[in-house]
Amino acid sequence: LQAGWIPVANGNLEFWHYLAPQSSRRSGAQATDLGFTHTCFEVDDVVSSMRDLTNVGVHFLSEAIVGDSNTVVFGRDPENNLF
Repeated sequence: LQAGWIPVANGNLEFWHYLAPQSSRRSGAQATDLGFTHTCFEVDDVVSSMRDLTNVGVHFLSEAIVGDSNTVVFGRDPENNLF
């Protein structure tokens, strides 16, 4: 088991990764799939955060998309889940 905690507001964001037993299931949901799920993070600088995460091996599905009031991008975690 690998785990990590990030303090946020009045609690913690917990990440758990089980090393065994290995699962044959891998998430492959697409952002356009009905009922897809994802985890969302708010950051001060999307482009800078993307650069930092790319440097440690995170794959993003596109460049950042700049809207009128926000900037978004989707990536995948090691289990192929969308965030």
